[in-house]
Amino acid sequence: MLTEKTAGTRDRKPLLPADRPQPADPIPFDRRRLARTPSEGSAMASFVSDEAGITLARVEFTDSSREGAGLRCPLQIEPGTRFSLYREGVALGSDRGIVARCTRARDHFILGLRFEDRTEAAA
Repeated sequence: MLTEKTAGTRDRKPLLPADRPQPADPIPFDRRRLARTPSEGSAMASFVSDEAGITLARVEFTDSSREGAGLRCPLQIEPGTRFSLYREGVALGSDRGIVARCTRARDHFILGLRFEDRTEAAA
């Protein structure tokens, strides 16, 4: 039993009453290894899948980290679809990876992207 020592005495009182069950809050589950930070800006995205071919869309960033990003997208994109992002103001290069999730939000979709590991891509 957890107890609290009262200053100046040897008496201890329970922190949690043992006879009354305490409610257990669910443990939050987050698949991300790195925290994402809020992000702004837009990019052109190309999505490539065997079923749909190549699809282009202008997307807006909601959050990002080194490993992935959250986007607002006007199109529903199936998880597992490969993507390339071409950010405005960046002359060369792109971010590439896989769409991890796609969730409807009113008049758009929220995409969770997982960037490919650049060390694996270079190999």
